[in-house]
Amino acid sequence: MTVMPAQGDPGDGRESRESEAQRPPEKPDVLQREWPRSTRKFKVILMGLWHAGHDFNVAYKMVLSAVVFVLAAATGSWLDLAVVAVATGLLLAGELFNTAIEQLCDIVEPGHDERIGAVKDVAAAAAGIAMWFWLIVVVLEAVRLIERLG
Repeated sequence: MTVMPAQGDPGDGRESRESEAQRPPEKPDVLQREWPRSTRKFKVILMGLWHAGHDFNVAYKMVLSAVVFVLAAATGSWLDLAVVAVATGLLLAGELFNTAIEQLCDIVEPGHDERIGAVKDVAAAAAGIAMWFWLIVVVLEAVRLIERLG
């Protein structure tokens, strides 16, 4: 009797779409190497940012911030640059905490649980508040800088 491997088994040469979507992208070579002891914390920070950068919700916000950074640099407005940097830093911190909490909740309780849902809602609310303040700062600064250039 021949036993056929189930879809997604390692022996069948196929993987389910679900496992492919959950698998993180290949890490860059520099993040896979062993780092000197004095710089390992920096590597951990870069790993977290690298993981966050693969989340569309984080990536597009970083691109928009970069555009406003360029505008601020073009006008020589260092105060505007600092304001956008602080708003972007707070946004990124909120998004990273939200992502970490959501992933941890999914590991602890993969099924539906009202309590886990409430924890995720609070984390999302914190990230949402950071996002709204970031958006206000970026839009106001962009308008000011474009007017200054024009």
